[in-house]
Amino acid sequence: HSLAAYCRALEFFSGWSHDPNDARSLALDHVKQALAFTDDDVLVLGYAAGTHLMLQHDREAANHLITRALALQPNRSSTLFWGGWIDLWNQEWNRAEQRFKKTLEINPRSWARPFTLVGLGFSLLARGDVVAAEPCFKEAALFLPD
Repeated sequence: HSLAAYCRALEFFSGWSHDPNDARSLALDHVKQALAFTDDDVLVLGYAAGTHLMLQHDREAANHLITRALALQPNRSSTLFWGGWIDLWNQEWNRAEQRFKKTLEINPRSWARPFTLVGLGFSLLARGDVVAAEPCFKEAALFLPD
C-alpha cells in the first residue's frame, strides 16, 4: 500500500491525473492502510513520508514517519534519502546535505542516484553554494532519457 500511495501522490504532483483530488484521496487512503498493517517497516515508513511530501499534506506526520524509520535503520540508504527530502521540506539544509551525501556513500549505484543528486544540489543551493551544487545537477542530468 505504501508504494501505491507514493505512486498516487506522484500522479497528483506531476499533474498526470484526470482527477487530482481523487489521486490525492487515494494516496492518503493507501498510507492509512499501509500504516495500519505495519509501523516498523522502513520502506513503508519512507514511502508514507514521501507521499506526505509529494502531496504537501502533513509535515508533522512526515517528520514522525521519517524519524521512526531513521530510529529503526539509521544507515539505510532509502531511509536517509527520504530523510534528506523531508529535511529540504523543513528547510534543514545542512542535515539534508549530510543525509544525501551518506545515501550516495552507502549506495552509489542506486536507481535513485539522480534524485539523490538533485536533493543534494538543492541543499547546497539553499546554503548559497552554487559552485558545489552545479556538478550534482550536471551528473543528475546525465540520467535523463535521450
